[in-house]
Amino acid sequence: MNYWDSSALVTLFIEQNSSAKYRSIYLSEGKVITAWHAVAECASAFCRIKREGLIEEQALSSTIRQLQAQAKSWYIVTPGNRLEQWTLRVLRLHPLRAMDSIHLAAAILARGEDVAAMRFLSEDIRLLEAAAKEGFSVD
Repeated sequence: MNYWDSSALVTLFIEQNSSAKYRSIYLSEGKVITAWHAVAECASAFCRIKREGLIEEQALSSTIRQLQAQAKSWYIVTPGNRLEQWTLRVLRLHPLRAMDSIHLAAAILARGEDVAAMRFLSEDIRLLEAAAKEGFSVD
């Protein structure tokens, strides 16, 4: 089982150096577990890429539609008191930004008691280091 943060998810939609790696993982498992804000973070990344002139408006619209369609099949960790409490714990223990701490807290909730059962997928080194300290398998 894998937890996908937004930086890993973006590679499924916009070609990047690590896209082949993540596509292979996605094709072998076909399951995405992520936090409620991942769709907005991915869309934000797509918009940034468009502003940088790397994709056109039509490609942006198409990519956002693909994202929304794919997200319908994802397991989404939704906001609530437990997620908030874990997020605050993660913020106190790791040098993470707020949205990254939500990803790690969501992964902790999704993993539950089975510490060795989940891999954390991300392109963010700081987030991967924090996930490893929380017992996640990271590549």
